[in-house]
Amino acid sequence: STEEPQSVEGLEISLDTKGNRVLLRWKKAENTLEYLVQFSDSSAANGWKDLKTTSGNFALDAISSKKARFYRAFFMVSLCCRFS
Repeated sequence: STEEPQSVEGLEISLDTKGNRVLLRWKKAENTLEYLVQFSDSSAANGWKDLKTTSGNFALDAISSKKARFYRAFFMVSLCCRFS
């Protein structure tokens, strides 16, 4: 089966300055077992690195010492079994 990454919906990012971390949350996708969260310290298209995979619809990251950090999250859709 072929899998295609799909962006999550409703990605929200909040800061917990006391815990020195970033909380990312998104809308849970139907029939999804795993999500991939990536980050980049620049807006360059090729600078993405994997932060983590998770089965939940949230992820935590330590606040970066960089001035900015970009995030994106995906879930995988199996192309063999998708129905209209």
